[in-house]
Amino acid sequence: MTGSHEWPSWQPMSPSSGATPTTPTPSREPIRYARWEGGPIHIVKGLLSGWPYVQEPDEIHAAMDWYDDANLAHLAGAELNWISVTWSVGFPPEDEVWQQRMLSDYIAKCHRQRVRVTAYMSMANVFPDAWRRRAWPDIEEWLQRDAQGRPIPYGAAEYIGEPSRYLACLKHPKWREYLLGQVRSAIAAGADGIIYDNVGSGCQCDRCESAFRAFSLARSGREFENLPDFGHTAVGLVDKVQRVVGIQPAGSKPDEQAGWLWRSFVDQLLADSFAELATAAHALRSDVLVYANNNIDMGTLAYRTADVVSTEDGHEPGIAKDGTPVENGALFRLLVASSDGRRPMRVECAVGHGMATIDELGWSRFVPMAPRAQQRSIAEAAIYGAAAEINPEGYLKGGLSRRDDWALETWRAIGRYHAFLAANPDLYAGTRSTATTAVVVPDSWPDQDPLRKSVLGALVASGVDFDVVLDRQLSDHSLRPYRVVLLVDVPVIGASAAELFAGAARRGSIVLATPGSGRLTSTLVPAVDDLSQRMPSVRMTAGVDRPDELAAVLEQLSDTPHRVSASGRIVWQVRRRDGNLFVHLLNLDDVPVATITLTGFGRRLPYVFSPDSVAPGVQASGTHLQVVGLDLYAVLKFIEPVSAP
Repeated sequence: MTGSHEWPSWQPMSPSSGATPTTPTPSREPIRYARWEGGPIHIVKGLLSGWPYVQEPDEIHAAMDWYDDANLAHLAGAELNWISVTWSVGFPPEDEVWQQRMLSDYIAKCHRQRVRVTAYMSMANVFPDAWRRRAWPDIEEWLQRDAQGRPIPYGAAEYIGEPSRYLACLKHPKWREYLLGQVRSAIAAGADGIIYDNVGSGCQCDRCESAFRAFSLARSGREFENLPDFGHTAVGLVDKVQRVVGIQPAGSKPDEQAGWLWRSFVDQLLADSFAELATAAHALRSDVLVYANNNIDMGTLAYRTADVVSTEDGHEPGIAKDGTPVENGALFRLLVASSDGRRPMRVECAVGHGMATIDELGWSRFVPMAPRAQQRSIAEAAIYGAAAEINPEGYLKGGLSRRDDWALETWRAIGRYHAFLAANPDLYAGTRSTATTAVVVPDSWPDQDPLRKSVLGALVASGVDFDVVLDRQLSDHSLRPYRVVLLVDVPVIGASAAELFAGAARRGSIVLATPGSGRLTSTLVPAVDDLSQRMPSVRMTAGVDRPDELAAVLEQLSDTPHRVSASGRIVWQVRRRDGNLFVHLLNLDDVPVATITLTGFGRRLPYVFSPDSVAPGVQASGTHLQVVGLDLYAVLKFIEPVSAP
């Protein structure tokens, strides 16, 4: 345990009263989080992965000494209250113990500064050469194997010569014992959380193939005489192996049902592996937070037993070089749904820093976002009740260590916005969505567009306000608040789900569905009848290949009473709590927005809150309200009653 001193109560471990998937649990103080990775094993991992910045002497020095006492001041400088440190990345215990001893002391120092600490661990990444050097002769047996028996390397790396990082089989008992040992060591050192990265599997070793055969028989009744090469249906880490490293599947392709069964099996394998580790951690310390770094291509943003919803798939918000506005409204709505109304949310904007071209390996994350972009990412996350993960990884870390002016300016900008969140929890805690439209998407369904993010992105861009409901959350309670319900290619719709949608239609809700919805049975074979025949009350719409048409339909049907329009490009959200309305306004541009018009809020002027040096003004204009001079971010708090004229 961490001691007897009092902690802020922003660690929700169970649903709050009245929580739903669209209402995050109230908390007193927002989490202000940073990815604080460094030290010897982090550096060696980077060198073996081809990270560009660790090949520069001054930058490698900063990362190596990141856990020195001199850098503790940066925690307070950015108003941080939670960080993650590099605990285990797939080296043998003999190589990682030195860093872990150093971190045990560092964790205690962080606790004295009232900063909680998560231990970063890799779930499947392994460096076989290091294990051979330490005389682990059976390490070859631990590696994931494709259908041809080849070891599967880690994909998001740029190797010099042969791959140096591989994926370990999550069913191998010795690898599982290694992972459990790292859990025990982190808890013993006082870690408040554990985050797993490099989560993925494409293993077709004898052990995994036997488990798949049992899974297939139980799920669909199907037995396989000879298994196909499931590398053809790879997703996530394993798919990237093919695209980046160039190791292609060579065996026969699976049919559609076999492909879906394999993907479902892999998802269950990852969820079970995570659950085993989380259970072990909670047995040692009940209040430790265990979570994974989930990417969209995994098909889910949180395993059922995860204590936090976490991803690094955020894009740097702002205006791209071609003038396109970039925001993360689709991703945040998915995070809110995945939180189940109780789990904290963390997102790193690791994609497209500097509005650079998005590269396959993700090297752009080493380029620091500008101060204003850092603030924008913090505000955008806060709007949806999430924590923006600050990541100094790369050149910002070196700049802070050298005390470069540009780095200190960036850090002060982060601290300013974090201080605003800490001083104004009332603007965020327990607020609820005001959307009247629900978009239902499949969870744990990794296909061409997992979680239907491309469609959700088009809806966000059109200005439609909506909440996301995951197919696993379907109930009368989850659908009742919405006037319009849209099913977006939910492949399996069973009898109970069909009755829920029929019930919503009987209550007067409009239920829409794209043509791909309900196309498979529960055994993952094509349904005989299409959805319109089985559910006459459902209106069929355009397909997911025509998202603009879907957006136009929803915009026409939406009856949201509050409207926001601006002379510039902004992100806006209306939230409510205890009869009060909270209007969040975020400027995507680097020049102030001259005028923002609010409709449906009456003429009563709100209270204005802003972390910027100059807050915007608000004035009545006819039947509308006008916000004048928004620099970057502001929250308007309307005290009820708010009545339209």
